Amino acid sequence: MIAIENSSKFQLIENNLETIFEANEKVVLFTFWTHGTLFPYLEALRKKFGEVPVLPIWGVGMKAEETTRNIQTFNSTKGPAVLLTSDVGQEGLNLYAPYLWNIEVPRTYAEYKQRSNRINRADSKSKGISHTWIYRPVASNTVEERVDAKVLRRRAEAEAIRGVVDESVDMEDTIDMSPKGLLFGS
Repeated sequence: MIAIENSSKFQLIENNLETIFEANEKVVLFTFWTHGTLFPYLEALRKKFGEVPVLPIWGVGMKAEETTRNIQTFNSTKGPAVLLTSDVGQEGLNLYAPYLWNIEVPRTYAEYKQRSNRINRADSKSKGISHTWIYRPVASNTVEERVDAKVLRRRAEAEAIRGVVDESVDMEDTIDMSPKGLLFGS
């Protein structure tokens, strides 16, 4: 079994976290694999960035008080911090950070919007966040790449049906980290 620290995706995220932390910013990391990704990332990130709070949220087995405490700690931290959450955190949370990384590509457009809306809050500007960046690292020639293409098609369809671009367009940019290296704005 390959250690998570040796995976190219982890190394990509780790390198970007170093830059984010140098800028004294916070980041939210989303995954839908609790045991396969969240716990290994939690351990590796705490080991690498010992001085930076790395706060987890997951569903079954985590006490509600601990979840609430981790969210409050994350939101009140001045300076670098990581909130590492499973999809349990994709609905109803107000998270204040300019960066969000999808460790795995969201499986549907609705999941993508739920995740991105956690940091695109109406009161984000009052918290000092003027712009948000959403990252999706995608491995080429994989199922992940096909899922990502489907999510992007659904996004384009949703925007075409509404006839307008998403209301958070002035605050959000989505970064496609696929080997094609495309950058597109929301």
